[in-house]
Amino acid sequence: MISHRLERATALFIGKDFEFAAPNFERQYIRLLEKFTTLKILAYAEQVHGAECVEVRLKAQNGVVCMGKADALFTRQKNTALLIRTADCMPILLVSEKDGVVGAVHAGWRGLEKKILTQTLASASVAAKNIHLAIGPFIGSASYEVGEEVAEKFSSTCSARKANGKYLLNLRTVLEKELNALGALPQQITWFGEDTFSNTQWYSARRGESGRNLAVVFQ
Repeated sequence: MISHRLERATALFIGKDFEFAAPNFERQYIRLLEKFTTLKILAYAEQVHGAECVEVRLKAQNGVVCMGKADALFTRQKNTALLIRTADCMPILLVSEKDGVVGAVHAGWRGLEKKILTQTLASASVAAKNIHLAIGPFIGSASYEVGEEVAEKFSSTCSARKANGKYLLNLRTVLEKELNALGALPQQITWFGEDTFSNTQWYSARRGESGRNLAVVFQ
């Protein structure tokens, strides 16, 4: 597990960690609530590789709550954890202390193409200059082979052509371009550079694993 402070929020990235191992996702979520006893709610979404963003406002509820189909969540509530699952895609956790907002974004190439982070900030009415980001383990540029139909959706500087006609797509470069366009500065961003495909401490769909890494943020 990687634990990281984002201003006054806590960001967690959990891979193959025995402490949170469980027979299903629901039980993993309950274990998180049991460990972090100040939390009242853990909210997650049914991820569909889109760009839908949902605000979590659940003051009358407790426990584990599914927010429907979405790939990004944000909240202004205290004692509320936001969770996303990844297995090669990018887990992006964010906080704006000025706005009292935390957010969790699941970003694969489809989400990045749709600029899901930009849409999340707009939905939360948060300026990029006020955020701090933690970006957890995701598939690295040396491992992420895609077809031309995917590579051509992004700038040519985001991929490298292989001899077999496929491309190696660099998700970090794609996101960095979006962050630059938003005006976010490097000192606002913390990258955890583990490659989920080559580092077996993390789940990877490309390796054929069905498990998922968890990314959690709360304040």
